[in-house]
Amino acid sequence: MRIVPAAEIDQATDLRALIEALRGAFRTDWVTPPPSQQEIVRPDGPTTVLGLAAGWTDFEAQGHA
Repeated sequence: MRIVPAAEIDQATDLRALIEALRGAFRTDWVTPPPSQQEIVRPDGPTTVLGLAAGWTDFEAQGHA
C-alpha cells in the first residue's frame, strides 16, 4: 500500500477543475437503485448492518446509448 501525502495530492490536483467537474456531475441525471442492507453477524459482538447506496450518471438519458 502506498500512502500519498497531502502535498503530493495538492500538486496533482487542480481544485477549480475538480469543483467544476463535481458541479457538472451533480447537475446531470442520476440512476439510484434502492439501497441494500447486509446483516453482518459477528461471533464476538452484536450483529451489525452494512448499508450500501449506489448511484451513477444516467448516460442513456444524456444521449450516450
